[in-house]
Amino acid sequence: MKILDILTSPWSIKPEKLHEIRGVYETHLRGEKIDWKGMTAQFGLMMSGDHENDMEIENGMAIISIEGVISKRQSLMSWLFGGYATEEIGQSFDAAMENNEVYSILLDIDSPGGTVDGAEELCNKIYNARVQGQKRIIAYSDGEMCSSAYWIGSSADRIFISGETVEAGSIGILGTHIDQSELDKAEGLKWTEIASGPYKRIASGHTSLSKDGAAYLQAKVDYLAGIFTEQALFRNRKMTEGQAVEVSKGGTYFGQQSIESGLVDGVSTKTAIIELYGNPNSPRTIRAMVEAQVNRTKR
Repeated sequence: MKILDILTSPWSIKPEKLHEIRGVYETHLRGEKIDWKGMTAQFGLMMSGDHENDMEIENGMAIISIEGVISKRQSLMSWLFGGYATEEIGQSFDAAMENNEVYSILLDIDSPGGTVDGAEELCNKIYNARVQGQKRIIAYSDGEMCSSAYWIGSSADRIFISGETVEAGSIGILGTHIDQSELDKAEGLKWTEIASGPYKRIASGHTSLSKDGAAYLQAKVDYLAGIFTEQALFRNRKMTEGQAVEVSKGGTYFGQQSIESGLVDGVSTKTAIIELYGNPNSPRTIRAMVEAQVNRTKR
């Protein structure tokens, strides 16, 4: 992504993470020297340019990781913040669907969200496979499943978390307008933008945001949020309007809160999921199914 896109594009991510990302890019935009070692220590950045999403198969279940800040393609942001690209995740998902040794798929998610671009396409890809019913698809998190990460995870048949400290939600869209007119003035710059229509510069960063400009940007954010809500909550999770309205205010939920809100189906371990939803002919799966039935009977 270009630096300007990082600063102004719509995001579906936890606000505090976006603030962190923008802080790094704004420093670079101002021409200041970035303290890479300091950022590594402060934010725990991965600093890795080689970030392939390798698929693992265990007990007939393909495990696909979705971690860090999500973007459409690998970029400088991926290198800095250790995120995955929806294009790579989609390729791994396609490979899992085509692999005859794979009976089910686990989306192993630990992400605060990321860009809007790419999230809808991946969500629809997974949801369409879910509707076809060829392979069971499970989403799981032992950290966080927020914003676009939840958008993607909601397309699975079921969603599980590891315990009470796992965070889910942050459903919504963030947009930003940067007024750099004072910076332009300090640098002795005066911009004259020639536009072919009123909306081409209605939210220009070289002037203060007008009421019309704010309304224009708000309409874009609301439109994208509507798509997110329609797909993730109504279609994927089959929520009522009341449920959807409550959880789409941008807040996050922990553990049992996530279950009660309808965002998550239950608590489990990664091992238990692999054993229960793996190869149906595997002794591990058969044993897990028997144990699950016994537990249900005890209740």
